[in-house]
Amino acid sequence: MCWIGHLQLKIAQEDIPIFKILSSTPDGRLTSIYRYYTYTLNKEAESLIKTPHILNDEFNNNISIIDVALHSYSPSVKLLLVNHHPMMSLNNSSLYIMMEGLVLDQIPLFRLNPLVKAYGVIPKGATYCKNDREEYISNKLILKHIESI
Repeated sequence: MCWIGHLQLKIAQEDIPIFKILSSTPDGRLTSIYRYYTYTLNKEAESLIKTPHILNDEFNNNISIIDVALHSYSPSVKLLLVNHHPMMSLNNSSLYIMMEGLVLDQIPLFRLNPLVKAYGVIPKGATYCKNDREEYISNKLILKHIESI
């Protein structure tokens, strides 16, 4: 997943509620879908926020693209499970991550491991940025609990 927006890093003055979509392995590991980072519930995860690629042309005005950081979503972002054909199994379904009708991401559900929604926080004192699509990047996350999708 790439975070796209105007990069204005801030320091969290209080815990910020977030969620992530993760893969849950048979041995209980929670891994990110794109970079396969492993998370442990109630343990602080840390990452660098890698220097962004900057787009500055006739269509983009100093837009940052960041792919290395801890990515998450605001609780205002919604999930929609869509089975593309009523006669098909989950192998032909997708999970859509949406905000106000805009599709932010599509995750095919043909994966071997089930997906879970992990709730947590960007902890107070962490460096973070939120774009206009309600997506966060941060250098720290704490995931508190999960639920099946």
